[in-house]
Amino acid sequence: MISRSTRVAALFAVSTILTSAFGDVGTDAFRDAHWIGVKGRFFHWKHRADVHPAPVFRRRFELEDLPEVATLFVSAAGYRSVRINGREATDDVLMPTPSNFDRRVYYSDYSVGGLLTPGTNVVEVTLGNSIYNCGAQGAWMQDTITWRDAPQVLLRIADGTGRTLVRTDENWEVYTDGPVRSDSIRNGEMFDARKKELGGPWSAAVRSHGPGGVLAHENHPPTRILDKLRMSRLSDAVWDAGECLAGFAEIEVCGERGATVTIRYRERIGPDGKLPEEKGMVESGAFQTDTYVLAGGKTERWHPQFVYHGFRYLSVSVSGKADVVSVMACRVGTDVKSHGDFSTSCTALEEIHRRMRRSLRANLVGYPTDCPTREKQGWTGDALYACEAMLYNFDAACVYVDWLRTLVDVQRPNGQLPAKSPISANGYNWGYGPAWDAALVLIPEAVYDFTGDDSAFREFYPAMVRYLNFADGMLTDGIAENFGLGDWLAPGKTAPDALVSTAYLFRMYGTMSRFAERFGREDDRRRFVSRAGRIARDWRRKWCRGGGHVAEDELTSLAVAALFRIGAEPEKSAVLLADGLKRNGYKADFGMIGSMAVPRALAEFGMADAAVRMFEQADFPGWEWQRTRGATTIWEDWAGGKSRDHVIFGDPSAWAFRYLGGFVWRDGQLTCEPVCPESIRHFRASQGEKTVEWSWEDGKLTRLR
Repeated sequence: MISRSTRVAALFAVSTILTSAFGDVGTDAFRDAHWIGVKGRFFHWKHRADVHPAPVFRRRFELEDLPEVATLFVSAAGYRSVRINGREATDDVLMPTPSNFDRRVYYSDYSVGGLLTPGTNVVEVTLGNSIYNCGAQGAWMQDTITWRDAPQVLLRIADGTGRTLVRTDENWEVYTDGPVRSDSIRNGEMFDARKKELGGPWSAAVRSHGPGGVLAHENHPPTRILDKLRMSRLSDAVWDAGECLAGFAEIEVCGERGATVTIRYRERIGPDGKLPEEKGMVESGAFQTDTYVLAGGKTERWHPQFVYHGFRYLSVSVSGKADVVSVMACRVGTDVKSHGDFSTSCTALEEIHRRMRRSLRANLVGYPTDCPTREKQGWTGDALYACEAMLYNFDAACVYVDWLRTLVDVQRPNGQLPAKSPISANGYNWGYGPAWDAALVLIPEAVYDFTGDDSAFREFYPAMVRYLNFADGMLTDGIAENFGLGDWLAPGKTAPDALVSTAYLFRMYGTMSRFAERFGREDDRRRFVSRAGRIARDWRRKWCRGGGHVAEDELTSLAVAALFRIGAEPEKSAVLLADGLKRNGYKADFGMIGSMAVPRALAEFGMADAAVRMFEQADFPGWEWQRTRGATTIWEDWAGGKSRDHVIFGDPSAWAFRYLGGFVWRDGQLTCEPVCPESIRHFRASQGEKTVEWSWEDGKLTRLR
């Protein structure tokens, strides 16, 4: 038995302290500072389609002596870029992390003493729109979200004694005709390099009302440019990064003043070698398109500041006289560190794992998302079904905790949760349900098991109880009818939606009873155990047919019965699952719930070989079918007709750590009991400082580590 690094526990201790009093912490950090904005800019129904250049705020201040320590505290409603004396004050991008701005606004702090000089200093802040001011109309109503307004900034620089050196107030000035002519997180950015020199006139900034949410310290790692990939040129206009990723292009271009470079981003390429036209659920503006206007005279290098895209391919077109010298793909994401990895002789499984790691990176840009292209939404189901894979691969527990806070921020008084956060609009009455809402309960459980820190579960416990009380009221004869999406995105007939939703309520009550016991809440524990028992009885009454048969023996129905132990005869259900899978040629005939439950149920009951056969079979539907068609990431649906960079079908990565590596995290402790099917000749995996390795040769199993 080994214990996870104490660094994680320390991080959560600090996080808990900050969260318990985040209002006071934020108020102290920004003592005497005020939100400021541009006079006359505010959201109104008449302004719905208004597009303004990104405002640049500036303040000069004097220093007689250099302080030994200087700290920059900065928050923004929108994205922000900070420069001090002409130098970048931070090494991050796309900050702060978006939130439900009328409930919570994140801020960060930075050591900036090395940027200050004796005499006159200048601090400059440019603001982008982020999701705070999304003007692009689309399916999820981001353009009419409750908090929408023009970007604003809150800033203070203090020395080591706490003395304010500069703060945002009415003494700042603002320039409203800068080079970032427009930026939309759903569309793209337009930059005119001819306007980089900020000439007059500057006007006075004004105090603004602020976004309304409490100030909360951003505890998870920032978003950064993680690496850069040199793109290959497929034709005069089309470039290829070699894999799907989240980020943006960095171009080098040389040409005449006023020449324009237009960059379109896509995940796929057409049979004609051109990029397809797509709207990506965006009804207004150019989808995933950046524009750069040259200053002229020498080679210019540029990438956008306030947007990111999901892409593999670029279309780069030039209007006027200019030559594109090079194109790099900048991968952006939350800078979480790799925590585990594995390699195996099973090429199909290792490729799923590599694809999932890329998708995990692409869908962690500040908070867990569904895709980096058309939505960039924090769907609860996507976060939940990728959570264990993320925690096995990356040190990302604190990201989930911060994101769950934004979810609890918008929980309704009756306990109902939206299906996504931030951007909770229209997520309450479609897309939610127990299999998605379980993120509130099961992610904190996973965080505790992987780190040994239960503070997140303690923090969210009241919200969990409110949710379960609400969910109980949604049941009909003990069954969650018309309450959730079920086995979402299955290619054919799959488990009844109510079967899946009800099983997840059972699963949540089991987890709640575990933690009620841990917290000494005996009355709660008895109530949760009783509720779980009643749900199981009602579930079996409706769907169990004896001999392990469940519903119509759909793969997901059998897997859920076995894996959750909610079925009357789980072991027999697992045998029927393996038989059914064999009969259908080991095809992945299920949706996102089945993609997690089927492989795990097989391994739990000693049939991991069947799961491996499923990973390797190359017919549709299946993971290998996607790989043979060029998949470099996890697709949203089996056919690849939707997003090409999702996480919901990527649980085989976690499966390999959990079963082939035998890595089981519980109560912050790691045990290693590998499952070693003969269909895999060799397997090697690491988890933190622990490594497991084994191989089969001539029918003999050798444990190497």
